[in-house]
Amino acid sequence: MEAQPEPMPLPMPEQAASPEAAAPAANGLYGEYFSNMQLSGSPVLMREDAKLDFNWRQNSPDPLLGIDFFSVRWSGLIKPEYSETYQIYTTSDDGIRVWVDGSLIIDSWTKQSGTERVGEISLSAGQLYEIKVEYYENQGDARVRLMWESASQSKGTVPASALFLPAGV
Repeated sequence: MEAQPEPMPLPMPEQAASPEAAAPAANGLYGEYFSNMQLSGSPVLMREDAKLDFNWRQNSPDPLLGIDFFSVRWSGLIKPEYSETYQIYTTSDDGIRVWVDGSLIIDSWTKQSGTERVGEISLSAGQLYEIKVEYYENQGDARVRLMWESASQSKGTVPASALFLPAGV
């Protein structure tokens, strides 16, 4: 009787790395609120904000802050649905700056009333990009809004589902 060869185990196919980045579990951006217009010193308030669509008018975002002369730095990740060029819009009263993936795309660090600004950046679907938004309020009305638009997506507020808290928050 001839010896039968041992069956060879079939090699397991390697899973292809997904082109989409795994999103962190928590949606929103991390906000650091300062009691001055320069984002200096230690924040008096740190919180998670689901999205940036605030119209405080002549009120304060929180009792820890005054109604005027404050600033906020939001940080986190943004995940687009489409691979194309996006227009990133802000409406703010007063100053605003926006960085996406380390590129400053909106720079309007000036006293202004309810002004819309726009920047442009190419993004890939499903990829996570670092985003940082800095805002300051001088006097009077206070508001800030972050929006986006692309060829496949109509203009609207960046939803919480596309924003993610930074690691370690």
